[in-house]
Amino acid sequence: MKRSLWQNKRFISLQAAQFISGLGDWLHVLAMFTLVSVTFQATSVELSGLVLSQAIPGILLGPLAGTMADRWNRKHVMIATALFRAAAVSMLFAASSIWQIYLIFFTIGCLAAVFAPAENGLVKQLVPCTDAECHCS
Repeated sequence: MKRSLWQNKRFISLQAAQFISGLGDWLHVLAMFTLVSVTFQATSVELSGLVLSQAIPGILLGPLAGTMADRWNRKHVMIATALFRAAAVSMLFAASSIWQIYLIFFTIGCLAAVFAPAENGLVKQLVPCTDAECHCS
């Protein structure tokens, strides 16, 4: 008998928490674009630097981060990286130059690169494979 995902309380809790976390992530990015545009009169190239400083760690750390997420307790990895990301975001208040913001965004990107594979692996753990032809491990 297949269970509905709506009956999987751990999965629903994870998705609700991720919705709130994702909303916060996008709000802080939007706020930073606005702040950098207004406060530092950033050019379009400098604004592109914000995106790149957060995206490059995922490209560079992706394979290593996936390996780490598979070896460690995924829930603990997610909690630790979320707390460190929150601390990094709070450091944005003290940034006085765009280069400091780039560094903070790079740090946030590194943490997100570890968080994402841990989350994906945890979803796989929480949602059991029920298809007879499914080759879940």
